[in-house]
Amino acid sequence: MTAASWLEPRASCYRCFKPRVTCVCGTLPRVDNRTRVVVVQHPRERFHALGTVRLIANSLARVRVDVPFAGLSLEAPPLGERAVLLYPDAAAPELAAHERLTDIVLVDGTWHHARTLLRDVPWLARLPRRRLRPSAPSRYRLRREPARDFVSSVEAITLALRTVEPELAGLDELLAAFDAMIERQIELGATARSEPRERTRRAESVRLLPRALAERWERLVVTYAERVPTGTGRQIAQWVAWRARDGAIFEAFPSVSGVVSPELLARAGLTPSDLGRAVNWEQASAQFAALAGPDAEVTAWLDKTLAALGARSHLPHTACLKAVYGRTASARIGTLEQVVARHALDVPELPIAGRARTRLGAAVALCRHLAQRGPSD
Repeated sequence: MTAASWLEPRASCYRCFKPRVTCVCGTLPRVDNRTRVVVVQHPRERFHALGTVRLIANSLARVRVDVPFAGLSLEAPPLGERAVLLYPDAAAPELAAHERLTDIVLVDGTWHHARTLLRDVPWLARLPRRRLRPSAPSRYRLRREPARDFVSSVEAITLALRTVEPELAGLDELLAAFDAMIERQIELGATARSEPRERTRRAESVRLLPRALAERWERLVVTYAERVPTGTGRQIAQWVAWRARDGAIFEAFPSVSGVVSPELLARAGLTPSDLGRAVNWEQASAQFAALAGPDAEVTAWLDKTLAALGARSHLPHTACLKAVYGRTASARIGTLEQVVARHALDVPELPIAGRARTRLGAAVALCRHLAQRGPSD
């Protein structure tokens, strides 16, 4: 890479939030893990350039990432009976081979952040702990670990899943993508140090909007998932999407387990007859894929929507719309409804049941607003 190309404005990947020159999303495998992985991530780590949790979130079939934004309070997610906290505690038993677990919980951040989370998130401290015994020091050469047994989040999860699910495929490919990211980062760092660096202003078109909004509108698919409380936790009861190319609509009601009270269902604007149209996740995923197409770029207002859908169905390349809008906002972002009101956006009336009609319509209106006003507005 020449000095000139290093100094040019760098486009970002809105799936992993890394510069595209260090993005490895295209090489990430699909890992069909049986044991769910739950990551509790410190707020300061969420968009850290050297973070590895997005490699996990974009690869594992069963994964949940929670970020305690309001101080450090965080409600416990629904966990199975055999959930453990993965943490390098010398007093904790070592994770056993073939151990049957329902959930592996991991705290993500610097080690100072990890200790803070354990101190301030009560349900974490109540979980039984397991430790790992890595056979080699961390391969994460971009950050220094305080001890030999301390490794990065992606290394810890890979080793843990390999221990409890030794037959699981895709873990070698996940580590290979991690290694490639590290090598590319080191290579670019060496190039930057060897060449004189000039101050240049990044082009606003690169900085603010992903290509799906700025250049590839015909590939854009906007999605929303309506989750309802059940006896086994919050589950997706309605999955909807809108295709930018022609305005085509997708709507499915994935099957939910447990009981949904009519009162809670009514809050989502749904009825028991809507749930009576339920299909299994394989059918819903196939219907969505038919609408989205092979080269779709999917967006949703909230990152947790993409994470929840990604845990059940392999979504194409995704972008969090709230994060994208945040790059253009000069004030506090607020809720999607507040953004729509702030810009007096025209929300389309979509042929969709329940509250999802306005939620998806608002996301569509915001996408149109960002694309029409231009990336340097």
